[in-house]
Amino acid sequence: MPADVLFTGGAVFTGTGEPLHGHAVVVTGDRITAVVPESEASAHIGEATRVVDLGGALLSPGFQDAHVHPLSAGVELLMCNLTEATDAADAVARVEAYADANPDEAWIQGGGWSMDHFPGGAPVRTLPPVARCRSACPGPARPAPRAAARRCGRSAAAR
Repeated sequence: MPADVLFTGGAVFTGTGEPLHGHAVVVTGDRITAVVPESEASAHIGEATRVVDLGGALLSPGFQDAHVHPLSAGVELLMCNLTEATDAADAVARVEAYADANPDEAWIQGGGWSMDHFPGGAPVRTLPPVARCRSACPGPARPAPRAAARRCGRSAAAR
């Protein structure tokens, strides 16, 4: 049976030691159906097979983590919630909107930002000004107070 997708040209992580080199991964439907030497890969190519050249990259299974810490998750929902942000700029805009809607809060706190929205997995000082205000109160997981945000000339600070 031909593969729906065939991954070639890269190392394959199988979870059992060093990645395999010189092998291809055969996917049929929603399952990995074989890991074969690249010399045998052509036997799995059909008319509709999509061949993906990894260009030397590592192919690794996706790991999905779906869990919640109920107490902190509930509290976070009452704060600046960034779970629906689509990218870094949207996260910054949501922080600003939250600050504008909650002018009496001394601190802007919240969570739910996605690591894949930020280069290197975390907010950086090259973000728009509201996020840069974080540098006025540096350190991991420390929100900046409104006073620090005002020093930056903005109404809010990113956590």
